[in-house]
Amino acid sequence: MPSLAEVRLLLRHPVDFRVADDPADSRFVFTAPDGEHEVTASDAIGALSQGIRTMNADLSVRAWATPAILALRLMASGQLVSPDQSARSQLLDSATSIGPDPAAGQAKVTAFLAALAVDAPSVATTPQQRNATGLTATPRHEPVKPRTFSGVLTVAFRPGSPEGDDAPVADVTLRAKPLDSSWGMAAVSEVWARDQHHFGAGARLGIRMLVTQAAWAWAPLERLLEDPDAGSVAVSASELGQLGTPRATASLRSQRLEIEWPAELVRDIEPRATVRRVEGTSSDRTRGFSATQLFRFDWQVALGDDVLTADEVDELARSQNGLLRLRDRWVFIDPNRLQRVLWQRGREITSGEALRAAVA
Repeated sequence: MPSLAEVRLLLRHPVDFRVADDPADSRFVFTAPDGEHEVTASDAIGALSQGIRTMNADLSVRAWATPAILALRLMASGQLVSPDQSARSQLLDSATSIGPDPAAGQAKVTAFLAALAVDAPSVATTPQQRNATGLTATPRHEPVKPRTFSGVLTVAFRPGSPEGDDAPVADVTLRAKPLDSSWGMAAVSEVWARDQHHFGAGARLGIRMLVTQAAWAWAPLERLLEDPDAGSVAVSASELGQLGTPRATASLRSQRLEIEWPAELVRDIEPRATVRRVEGTSSDRTRGFSATQLFRFDWQVALGDDVLTADEVDELARSQNGLLRLRDRWVFIDPNRLQRVLWQRGREITSGEALRAAVA
């Protein structure tokens, strides 16, 4: 999946939407000097929506900017598969500059919405329900044009140990702020609790668009769209591990979302090399540091000043996402780095290699 930054680099080149029989196979195709680059509708929508503001964007990219913005609004209100008549008219009008004629452009925009619906978050295809006060999640008095927001996802662990694999271990809270304002961050729950919030009109729809795009990078955010009044989502260890992967972090950052981890989370391990002589039988045991003597090279894994036992290291290795609770604290380790350390455990080396390890 290309990042938003990677797709942005393609905006300077001509783009076309190639419609396939199966909506899942439809693709945006950017024609660059080094060849054609295919991008799915879900990966392209964020960058295309910024096409109007991108100075060196190709004219074909600028033509797709308005349909992309309108599609994001439909997703934020849950009307992606069933837009009302007004939204449908806006979409069809925006398609007139796409394709060789208006009819061809409208067909492409319709196919674009169908492709988006294939892997869109469920909240993007479910119209928002009225809450207990009779207000919709996106109030009618807010303007059609939403504001652009950035945000921070703050992780807070729950006390104690989880009761099961799928039990919630932490709460992730979203704070956001509009990019066109000097206001500080505010909790999303606060924005939904006050109809006259100081962020002003368009705030709720802007935050919904922010979260809708980010939900492609981290699926649990769909639950925040279902209940924005809560302002947070309870997540399992597996879901939290997914949030900490480099891929999710980069994708969320490209959507203007940062992650704030608690200070007590251990984020790194310290591998410590150990070398010991491999003992032979009493009859063939060599004396001293001979050229033929074999040694066993191994790693100890330490969390701060605490060296983990072999069982604890094995438990860490069995973790699918690198997140688990050890010695009454949460530990999150990059699984790839841990595997590189574990791969070298118990490796036999020559005396020369042992000497180099000792003086390194």
